[in-house]
Amino acid sequence: MSMRTRMPSGRVRFVCHAALSAVMMAAASARAGDVFERGASGAGGQVAGALTGGWRLSLEPSIWAPGLGGDLGFGAGDFQVERLRVDDARASALLRVQARRGDLVLDASGFVFSFDDATRTDAVQSAGGLAFAAGDPARVRFDLVSAELTVGARVWGVSLPGPGAGRVVKIGVDAFGGLRAYSLDALVGSPGGGTRSGDGLWVEPIVGARLNVDLLNSAGFFLTLDAGAMPIGDHTSTSFDIVTGIQWRPLRLVGVQFGWRQLLVDLQDGDGAGRFEYDGALAGLFGSVVIRF
Repeated sequence: MSMRTRMPSGRVRFVCHAALSAVMMAAASARAGDVFERGASGAGGQVAGALTGGWRLSLEPSIWAPGLGGDLGFGAGDFQVERLRVDDARASALLRVQARRGDLVLDASGFVFSFDDATRTDAVQSAGGLAFAAGDPARVRFDLVSAELTVGARVWGVSLPGPGAGRVVKIGVDAFGGLRAYSLDALVGSPGGGTRSGDGLWVEPIVGARLNVDLLNSAGFFLTLDAGAMPIGDHTSTSFDIVTGIQWRPLRLVGVQFGWRQLLVDLQDGDGAGRFEYDGALAGLFGSVVIRF
């Protein structure tokens, strides 16, 4: 199976650039405030503290390698992603910025998942008037961009004595809510039978919780669960996101994370012959660098 790379569509690039620009502007603003606050002293430091409000920032650039699964629907039929043989794990960029002040947490994140493959099907499939026999050549394009913004708060926390002098185990639970947006542009084509394509933009409210366990002052693990939905007529979305992993901080302000993320989504636009839907999941390992300011 050969692979061709393709830049995302203009609309997808716009959503991606807008999301990442917002994230980086938030990071730059929080960083500037933090430098100003640390650089002041005495009465000036009190003024700086009042201006910045004591915000602390973390920046998490990540590489996520999810495989694509599920069904891609056009009209009355669906193509199974696995039968189209485009379910391999693919490296994707993910960025997260978090600002925390006391119990309040602001979080912005987003990812880009994109491919354009020449493949061969391994089963008989048809959707939207486009049919394949086993072994037929096919082209599959899939451009997905997602961005989310949430506001949360620490709702429970406890510190327990750990093994050894000065060791503390900290356990905390944050609850959060916000918005998540998806921009999807997909196409399935046959050299002799034409193409079927669809695109859409979905925005949904989400709610969730995050468990953090800090062990031995430099290591720990975390689990984040959230769900979202926006059932409006024939333009609907639902999602469930699971992120879990371990973290290690070899330096006070620098750490690494490794874990697993599984995002289940159902994005639908239109009905009948005009239906476009992706009902599936992206799941795979990720690795992050965590920089705290």
